[in-house]
Amino acid sequence: MYDAVTGQPQGNVTVWGTPFTIAANGSSCFSELIVFNLPQGSIYTHSPKPNGTCGGAIDPKLDPPTHVTTGEVVGGRGDGVIVGGTGKYKNWTGTYTDRVFVELSTGTDPRGIAFETG
Repeated sequence: MYDAVTGQPQGNVTVWGTPFTIAANGSSCFSELIVFNLPQGSIYTHSPKPNGTCGGAIDPKLDPPTHVTTGEVVGGRGDGVIVGGTGKYKNWTGTYTDRVFVELSTGTDPRGIAFETG
């Protein structure tokens, strides 16, 4: 993660997702666990229900991939709960909604998947 104003690194985010459900129209859904590691501590979130995060492919004319050589951009959103934290965030609770754009490689690109969240 980077500060939007200064461009300086602020931490990192790790996301795990399972089980993946693919609909007939190509959209996909999954439950996710996200860990935000920041200088003051970590925040843990979870979308406890199946299909907590869902998304679909975006027309490449509107949003072409920029981080993978051959692939597509999937846009979506997720809802869940803040389940804990450390340091400054150890008593955080509540809910969250995230917006995510994932670039999925459909070729032999070694980078595979690139995430952009907002």
